[in-house]
Amino acid sequence: MIIIEQPFKYGQDYKLKNIKTRILFCADESFHISNKKDVLKYYQVVNLKIDKFGGLTKSKKIIKFIKKNNKKILLGCMVSSSLSIVPAILLAKYCDFLDLDGAYFLKNDFKKGVSYKNGNLFLNKNFIWLNKKGPEENLEGLF
Repeated sequence: MIIIEQPFKYGQDYKLKNIKTRILFCADESFHISNKKDVLKYYQVVNLKIDKFGGLTKSKKIIKFIKKNNKKILLGCMVSSSLSIVPAILLAKYCDFLDLDGAYFLKNDFKKGVSYKNGNLFLNKNFIWLNKKGPEENLEGLF
């Protein structure tokens, strides 16, 4: 399956209207809470980033809206630390595709944060709130 994310600049989504293809087009910059109904008619997939939509609660509402409209969800992220990636994982079960590589691109992330190997994301059970000792034990090296 091939997905092309945001093939045209914001506001030029109408150019997708008459394209017939098996390739899935994914809205990213074009999809906002204020225009969500207008943009969905051009796309089969929406890139959901919890940072973009204001957290988990608002993202869950967006997920319900997208699913109600029979669209697929690509759970994405900004270039961000493990602190942002871990909450996004809570939404993974509602999504069709995952692109949570934001921490991979950081020179310095939490030492015991998420890790990546062979295209897979791994959680560290000792990371922040997953650690029974408390979050202060795991903040070393980030600041």
